[in-house]
Amino acid sequence: MPRVRRRKKRGKKQTDPGKSNPQVQPRLESKASEEVSQEIPKPSSRKKIAFFWYNLAWHTGARVHDYQFLLSLANLGHKVVSYTNSVPTFLRDYPGHKNVTWIIKQPLETPTLKDIDLVVASQGPYLVKALEIAEQRHIPIWIFSYGPEKWFYNEMNERLIDENVLISRYKKADLVITSSDYARNKFISWIPDLEMKLEILTPYIHFEKFPKDDVPKEQSITYCGRLVEYKGYKEFLRWGNEFRKKFCPELKLNLIAGGLIEERGRWTTQFSPHDMIDETSKFKIMKSSIAGFVPSKFETFGLVPGEFLALGVPCIVLDNQTLKSEYGNELIYVDHPEGFFNALKKIMSNGYTCFGLSEDKKKALSSQKMKARLKNIIERRLML
Repeated sequence: MPRVRRRKKRGKKQTDPGKSNPQVQPRLESKASEEVSQEIPKPSSRKKIAFFWYNLAWHTGARVHDYQFLLSLANLGHKVVSYTNSVPTFLRDYPGHKNVTWIIKQPLETPTLKDIDLVVASQGPYLVKALEIAEQRHIPIWIFSYGPEKWFYNEMNERLIDENVLISRYKKADLVITSSDYARNKFISWIPDLEMKLEILTPYIHFEKFPKDDVPKEQSITYCGRLVEYKGYKEFLRWGNEFRKKFCPELKLNLIAGGLIEERGRWTTQFSPHDMIDETSKFKIMKSSIAGFVPSKFETFGLVPGEFLALGVPCIVLDNQTLKSEYGNELIYVDHPEGFFNALKKIMSNGYTCFGLSEDKKKALSSQKMKARLKNIIERRLML
């Protein structure tokens, strides 16, 4: 687990933070953490980077994407100070790294960071403080944003408050990194001045955690995602339960998410909860399913459908422009319950063949590809 740096108190001997505070975890290290790319920059081009991000109590794709970005910076040989509010729960699925130092603060205070060459801040509560620090110390700042807030609120039919404030924050950034071509285009339509500042860094699939052995199939469909309205988990439960009543009483509904103990009490629909499981267990459940169902109303990238396809499992999704731009016809698109019923019946009768992800797409969604993209961005934008 990560090493946590605490401020020394004068006149007192500093103790091991892992011993003095059982909630603070020691630094994670593994052989995988030493597998650094041969493309490590020369010592003169290595940077010290302050990475500001905010963790939640449960898994989210956005937080995992944050850490993939952070870990890729470390794998490229840069020293990274991870400034966050808590140790993320998903860290057990990823190797630690000797180039990463953790500073955990809740609530956020002004950090005493020295000799920082670059500030990176992800979308969230710590962004404002990161902008202040970068401006005061005349340090370049990169904002990592999965997609523009204007787009999110439009999709959820909600009013965006303080839009001008958000726009001014993005304009202060030296660079804005987002998750997909579709998200980039949405940024440009919202803030045209950002066009020359935008870069794309897609998340990667954790292929190393895929099951090594065959996994027996069961009569189940699986949802994997947060328990929020726009992710469509209620549609998964409603439509899945209706299909069970009409066509297949033995169909099992797997729900992989956080906070399922509370949610189970709110639903009369029976489902199999998988709360806060590790990625190895998650991928086994996904692979055992006859289909995945991802009924998100919108996505900034959409990694879960790619994971299903990479596991050789057909994936049904709502008609979604981001997913179409990323996966084309490899997914099964529906826009109403009847379409879902027909797609699932076709899968169950062996009338649909899942060809999975192409080799090119697998390479595009690999950790090596993220590292190569990030190396290219750093060389061009920091003139290394």
